[in-house]
This record gives sequence, C-alpha cells and structure tokens, in this order.
Amino acid sequence: MSNVLNEYFASVFTIENTGHLPTVRKCFQGHDRNKLCSYDITTDMVKNKLRKLHVKMNKVPGVDSVGTRMLIELSDEIANFVAIIPGAARLGRRPGRLRP
Repeated sequence: MSNVLNEYFASVFTIENTGHLPTVRKCFQGHDRNKLCSYDITTDMVKNKLRKLHVKMNKVPGVDSVGTRMLIELSDEIANFVAIIPGAARLGRRPGRLRP
C-alpha cells in the first residue's frame, strides 16, 4: 500500500529548476533612516490585546494547548513577560527569566 501511495504522490510533483530563481524587487522606497528599526511593545498593549480575546472564546487551543480563557484570566500575570520577548528577540537573545 505504501509503495502505491509513494508512486502516486511522487508522480504529481514537478522538479523545478532552482538554478534560475526570480529576483526579489525592493519594496521599501524610502531612505534607510526612515526604516522601522525599533518598536516598543508595552505591558499595557499586551494586556489590552489579551483582554480583547473574549470575542474568540469558541476557538480551539493551538498546538501549545493554551486556551483563550486562560490567556484572558492570566493577562495581568503574563503581560510583562510577553511584552519583553519581542525586544529581546530584536537584540538576538532570550530574556534571562525565560531561559531554562
């Protein structure tokens, strides 16, 4: 059975020429000094977003198994940790409190 499936799925894939890939056109038209290089995400911003999740209460938890209700109820406790993650990622490191 597995050979039959393998033969079928192998037959529908195409082999692409990766030696000639299209060039990516530049989207940003401004000066380098106008690029978005930094941003701030505050604890209050995270709390507000988490509290607005009540409209999605009927959604199934994702792969992390964290449900919407848990995020809303723990918004005060987790907002500070969630807010520091993007800043640390921008600097290329993981926040010390989140290290194993």
